[in-house]
Amino acid sequence: MKRLHFYPLQFVLLSFTLVFMLGWGLSHLQMQHRIQQIFTETVEPELLKLSVNKLSPTSTLLIEDAKRHSIERFYAQMDLHSLFVESAQVIPLKEGQGLSINLHYRFASLAMFSFATTLLLFFLDRILGRPLPGCSKRLQIFCEQNAILPRQLHAVFGKQCPSPQQQALITIFRESDIGIEESLRMVKQAEVPLNNKQIEWLKLALQQGQAPQEAFKTATSPDTLGFDLNAGKIYLRCLEFEFSRTPLFYLYWYARRKHLGGESAGWVLNPHRNLTDLQEGEELAELMESSGGHLRAINELRNQGLKAKTLDQNRSKIKEELNRHLGEKLAEDFLFLSRLDPRSGRKEYQIILPAEQIQLSPLR
Repeated sequence: MKRLHFYPLQFVLLSFTLVFMLGWGLSHLQMQHRIQQIFTETVEPELLKLSVNKLSPTSTLLIEDAKRHSIERFYAQMDLHSLFVESAQVIPLKEGQGLSINLHYRFASLAMFSFATTLLLFFLDRILGRPLPGCSKRLQIFCEQNAILPRQLHAVFGKQCPSPQQQALITIFRESDIGIEESLRMVKQAEVPLNNKQIEWLKLALQQGQAPQEAFKTATSPDTLGFDLNAGKIYLRCLEFEFSRTPLFYLYWYARRKHLGGESAGWVLNPHRNLTDLQEGEELAELMESSGGHLRAINELRNQGLKAKTLDQNRSKIKEELNRHLGEKLAEDFLFLSRLDPRSGRKEYQIILPAEQIQLSPLR
């Protein structure tokens, strides 16, 4: 449901009308209640229990007498108990047990009170501030749940409330153990607003145990890829992740080609479907053997060579591993480009990441 937004004049007119009508209605209810209370106290309780048809002439006279006494008491006690009533006329109901009342209002007093109350509400609204334009429902609920005043958001976001910054605030507060004031301060001190992808990195870094300041640095850093083959780990923007052994070696192999060969020479051509590449297979086998790879995979590469099917399967496994650690949105920047080799008609692949952002050792 879209939130209603009132301009100042609309706010004043609406508030004035509501307060005026409320004062009018409450005054009538107050006086009506007072006269009925006096009447109830004056008449015998037993008479009130009788229906009109069962009243004897004597009972009717007693009730009428109680009405007169009630009216006299009401006028005697009435200092009008209300700022808004000029005079009151009590009207006995025909053949009934109750009394009605007709009020004449001090409209000038009612109008002045309504105007003063409206001004107070208006200035309170200005002082406390309203949710910023563009604030999502999610942020409004978040602020209500954590007792955040709209003026605190004004101090952070200025006149607007950018969607990524809203998410940054919610992410920092929920994914770390710092308080709301510190979360607001960090969002305010950010040199540039975070985009949606940086928000995802911020969340991931906090979930990986980084302190908020360090997580901000990770979120705004360029994409980088590093390796620790012996430990079976990769480093993405300095975040450390364990990786399945065999896909790790294939990712390293592709990354080394890109790192050493650059944009033009970093492509890896898939072998022919019906043939194997013994030279490439030996290169991969040596890499695995030097860093604790699986013996079965090493022997297969040496004896049978590198197959197109094996490369396709391991690229799929690399994608699954990256998606598991980063999610699809962040993982896509670390996957592969592909193109058709014009001479052989086969596909060739290289890592998307630029060569200068690849490091063949752990990132520090």
